[in-house]
Amino acid sequence: MRKLGTSGLDVSTLGLGCMGMSYHRGPAPNRTAMIALLRQAVELGVTLFDTAEAYGPFINEKLVGDALAPVRKGVAIATKFGFNCEAGKSTELNSQPEQIRRVAEAAPKRLNRDGIDLFYQHRLDPNVPIEEVAGGGVGHPTDARRTRHRFRGLQPAWQGLSLRHFERKHQVRGQQRQSRRLAAFYRRGDEGESDTCGCAECLCSTKGATTSQIALAWVLAQKPCNEYKPEILNDPEKLHRKLRSTI
Repeated sequence: MRKLGTSGLDVSTLGLGCMGMSYHRGPAPNRTAMIALLRQAVELGVTLFDTAEAYGPFINEKLVGDALAPVRKGVAIATKFGFNCEAGKSTELNSQPEQIRRVAEAAPKRLNRDGIDLFYQHRLDPNVPIEEVAGGGVGHPTDARRTRHRFRGLQPAWQGLSLRHFERKHQVRGQQRQSRRLAAFYRRGDEGESDTCGCAECLCSTKGATTSQIALAWVLAQKPCNEYKPEILNDPEKLHRKLRSTI
């Protein structure tokens, strides 16, 4: 188990990112199959599930809420604010306090819950000072009644660190530049240091593990507060493999 922040939220070492189960990863998988997969994750010990208003919009929250309704007391659902959602699309950034309060009031209905377990900002809004986000929106008394745990600034931590920055600092290989938004592995270019990917491959062969299991195990071992939420689209065996990295 991992303790997130200082407000007493204890969750499984590995959470589950749910975006791709209905949004943004090509054709949406079968909804019934995704509900079954989410419930199987609970049976396997996952207690933190991550969604957002912007995923769909709203569709992913409803999927997660419907799937986890039978076990609502045993799991935590994280959702996010930070966009306007209009005409079936998430549009421009919006972390104005009144928008945060609107999301805080609407999200529990979609999640089939009486409140929000974990509520945080999806993207930094350059038009709203973070003090206003924290004090005027997330910290507002109306919102506090709906939100059990309010973490600020978690999701946007990587923003501003472009792939070009990592290329300069870590000498990213050309074949690893498959996505300018989702770059995950890089080569440590400091003189005298070994190739990170080469070490991972060596560990895979000696431990009988996949590269993703080794990567997850490494991330989780760095700090007791680290929490990772991989996305599993429609393959229960992938879910099992990811969870084995925490054993």
